[in-house]
Amino acid sequence: RLVKLRVLVEATLDFPEEDGVGFAPEESKQVEVGLKKEFVFVDRLVSGSLVSLRLREGVKVVIVGPPNCGKSTLLNYFAESDLAIVSESPGTTRDTIRVDIDLGGVPVELVDTAGIRDSEAGLVEREGMRRALKELEGAGLVLIMSVVGDEFDVTLDEEVPVLRVFNKVDLFSKKDLVGPKDSVFISAKERTGLAGLEEKMCSFVGLGPGVEAPLLARRRHLSFLQAARECLARAVDVAVSGEGEELVAEELREAQVALGEITNPVSSDALLG
Repeated sequence: RLVKLRVLVEATLDFPEEDGVGFAPEESKQVEVGLKKEFVFVDRLVSGSLVSLRLREGVKVVIVGPPNCGKSTLLNYFAESDLAIVSESPGTTRDTIRVDIDLGGVPVELVDTAGIRDSEAGLVEREGMRRALKELEGAGLVLIMSVVGDEFDVTLDEEVPVLRVFNKVDLFSKKDLVGPKDSVFISAKERTGLAGLEEKMCSFVGLGPGVEAPLLARRRHLSFLQAARECLARAVDVAVSGEGEELVAEELREAQVALGEITNPVSSDALLG
């Protein structure tokens, strides 16, 4: 389909004086519609491949929040073991604690981190906080956790999915359970709302009932698909703005070069034919 789109654009550029070659208004619209269709197609391939990649390689989920908000209790629940020490004293968790769990059939590395606070932290605790923030790199999902009503936030990469979790609901009335959209309210100690949290975690990493992951799941394939998607996105923008067929042609060529790294490249002679 990309070859057909490229033929329309390239012929207009290379053979402008030939009879029957050139953009009629309906052909211009045809190219724009075709570009949008192919962008959607590749975008869905990328999304599906990310899901498949997670099924194969697993997901890193990091719990981050202030001291004493219940992070270690939540980790122990998922681990079905008392891996992390639970205490009322702030700064009990000084280093990251990891556990491998199965979440809806997906291998997950769950990471409990040191509590983050602004003041009154000693040297060792500050090192724990530095390591906690370091763990956010490469996370497939971040659980930002705090007690109901507490304000807490952390700066993250925009592409990292974030799930806001409010803990200790057993200590509050229903009218106090207010938070951002898609927030989850739980009691890690009383094990309230944890089934709902698991469902949300699955959906946030692109998994859940009815989700089918394609077989395409190699990182090499995914990188070329993402490159093709970016080229098609730029081609759509150029086509809509009417900036010129030359730019559309170049983006289409780059998209096909990227896809050719997965399947078979299309040569200039093949396109000319």
